[in-house]
Order: sequence, then C-alpha cells, then structure tokens
Amino acid sequence: MDVYHKLLGIPPNEQPPTHYRLLAVEPFETDREVIANAARARCQFVKSVSLTIPELTEPVLDAIMTAKRCLLDPVQRAAYDRELLAKQTAPKLASVSQAEAPSGIRHAVPLGSDAEEAAKFETDSWMLAPARVAEPPKGREWVVGSGSQAAIRVLAPWVSRRHCRIWEDASDAWIEDLGSTNGTFVNEVPIEGPTRLQAADYVTLGRKTRLPWPLPPECTGRDLRVYSIGRAPDCDYVLDDKSVSQHHAQLLIEGEVILLQDLDSLNGTRVGSLTNRISACELPEHVSVYFGAAKVFAQALIQAVRKR
Repeated sequence: MDVYHKLLGIPPNEQPPTHYRLLAVEPFETDREVIANAARARCQFVKSVSLTIPELTEPVLDAIMTAKRCLLDPVQRAAYDRELLAKQTAPKLASVSQAEAPSGIRHAVPLGSDAEEAAKFETDSWMLAPARVAEPPKGREWVVGSGSQAAIRVLAPWVSRRHCRIWEDASDAWIEDLGSTNGTFVNEVPIEGPTRLQAADYVTLGRKTRLPWPLPPECTGRDLRVYSIGRAPDCDYVLDDKSVSQHHAQLLIEGEVILLQDLDSLNGTRVGSLTNRISACELPEHVSVYFGAAKVFAQALIQAVRKR
C-alpha cells in the first residue's frame, strides 16, 4: 500500500516528497505559524487512521515531524532550500527561464552570502543569539522552574530551578531559556535568547514536560507536579505496550486538580471510552484511560504517581 498516495494524495512521481509537499504548504513557505498548523493538521489526520495500520503510518508521522523541525528552524530551512533550489535548477533545466517555468512552481528569492542570510533571518528566528537581539520591554513576567522562588513551579526531575522566563510587552508574549540543563523548546525547536510566542505554540521544558500555554489568567504562585506516562524507561509511569508512545502523555497535579495531557502520541489518549480521544482534560478518578490500546484505571494511575 502506497500510504503517501492513499492518505496524503502524493502520487508516486512526487515521491519522496519535499518537506513542503509533505506538509501541503507552498514551496519555500517561511511563515512559521502556517508551517506549524499544517504539520499539526497532517499529524492529526494520520493519527486518526493509525490504529488500523500502525506499521504503515508510523514512518509517515516520523517524516512529517522531521519536515516540521527542519522548516521551523531558519538555519536548517535555509540549507534545505539551497539544496532544493539546486535540484530545481539542475543543468537539464538550465534553458528554462523563470517566465517560462511551469505553473505551480514558486521561485525562492536568491540567497546571498552567509552574512546576508544571517541578517535576513535575524528578526524571524527560532534560534536567536542573545548578543544579537535587543531584549523586548517587559510587562508581566513569570519565572518557570522547580525552585521555591519560581512564580510557576514545575516539579519534575529534568526541570531546572530557574528554567525559563515568560513575559509580556504591550502586544506580544516572549520566552527565554535561563541556562537550564535540559533546554527550553518551542514547537520542538530549542530556543536561545528572547523568542516571540504565538497562541498555537507548544512550549516544552526539556523534551518531555509540556508547559500549559497560553498561561491561565491567574498563574503566579502555581505549584504543578508533572508526571510522565509512556513506554520509555525514564517515564514516571511506564506502560510496556507497543501501542504506547515513548513519551505518550503527562499528568499535571495542582492540589486536588488533576489534568491529563496527551503529548501528540501516535495512537492517542482516550478517557472513559475508546471514542473519546482527548488532547487535554481534567481527569476524574472513576474512569478508565486508554493510552493507545493499553487500558489503565485512573484511580490506580493517580495513586501510583502520587507515591513517587
């Protein structure tokens, strides 16, 4: 079965697809919100059929995530675009001018020297260097970390005492890593220096702990305990089942409030019944939870992680 053709409509003559074709965006697209939303839509659709043919869909999901990571990182995207442009302008196509090019091909702006390229991406980069970026003015500010002085306290072994900070100016929200051991990631890309946040972004402390974003209206003084669930040995609650992703989901516990959050797992998280797939929800103790095909009683899960 040709899954690229059957599921994504990519015919054999366009395989292997470019990153742009795989995400169904315009060639040489640079808008990171467009790229992130397109990747999310592709993943959600492929995941919706993954339970029936997991052995075929998993490589497609891996390819989508690889394309997403590349196109969200301006440095990687620039290198990829150069390679793609070189293929499009190979000698056999040298006689074809831009005016004569087949319809549907969008030509990239010619890339200059490394210095020019760096300047081009400086103001729209996920990898901004602190020395080159003027820090935005601060409004409200929150330090996130595991230390007692953090405004938003996230208790997990891989979260540093002062892990990152988030602040607002007049119209935007910003995030900056504070030299944490395991890094801060936005849409799976590590950040360096102040980085603007969009409402649809995913913020992750290290590679496992998803920070609720956008932040709740009253978030100062919150004390969140975070427990990871998955097949990986370093998870707090390990499920040895092939339908469970390495880092499948997480529990966020604040006092008596328990939130279950899926971490973009391949086979999904369902609460109460196999038809109720969730991305995040409050978790009552009396229901069953399905991580892929693995069934767990919520009460047993909560009791197990609270003992850690």
